[in-house]
Amino acid sequence: MKNKKLLWCLATLVAVLVGCAGFYRYQRVNAHPRQHGVKQEVIFHKNEWVHAYHTSFIIHKAEIQKTGREVKATIQLSIKQNDQPNYGMKKNNQDFLTNMFLNNPYGISNQSNDIYDQNQRRVDPSKALTKKLYKQPYTIYFTIPRSSYELREQKLRFSFLVPVKNHFVKYSLLLE
Repeated sequence: MKNKKLLWCLATLVAVLVGCAGFYRYQRVNAHPRQHGVKQEVIFHKNEWVHAYHTSFIIHKAEIQKTGREVKATIQLSIKQNDQPNYGMKKNNQDFLTNMFLNNPYGISNQSNDIYDQNQRRVDPSKALTKKLYKQPYTIYFTIPRSSYELREQKLRFSFLVPVKNHFVKYSLLLE
C-alpha cells in the first residue's frame, strides 16, 4: 500500500513537471509576434523619392523589353537605409534584393539574383548598403516567361516589400 502511494505520487509529480515544461516551451516558441504578410500596397511613380519605414528609395529608370520567350525589366534605383535593415524579416539583414520582385499579378513573379553598380560591376546585395565603394544608382534585371506575361490580369509592376515591424508594405511601380 505504501509503495502504491509512492508510485502514484511520483507519477503525478512527473506528469506535473512534464506539463510545466511543455507549457514553458509553448510560451517560448510562441513569444514572438507572427508575421502577417503584406498589409498594404502603395503605388508610386518613377523619379520620386519614396520614404518608407527605415528606408528611402527612388526609381530612376524602368524599362520593359519583350522577346519571343521572355519579358525582361531593367530597374535603376538609388536607395538609402535610414535605420537598421531587416529585409526578409531577419534582423540586420541588409540584402534588400530579397524583397524586390518583377510582379506579374496572378502569374509568375520573379526575383533577381544580381545587382550592378553604375559601372556595371556586380555588387554583393548584402553589402550594398554599407560599402562606400559601390556606386549608386544600382541596376537590377528581372525576367519572366512571355507565356506567363500574356496571361496576366493586371499591369506588370516592380514591387519592393518593405518590412514594417511584423508585416510588409508593398511599394509598387506600374511598368505599363
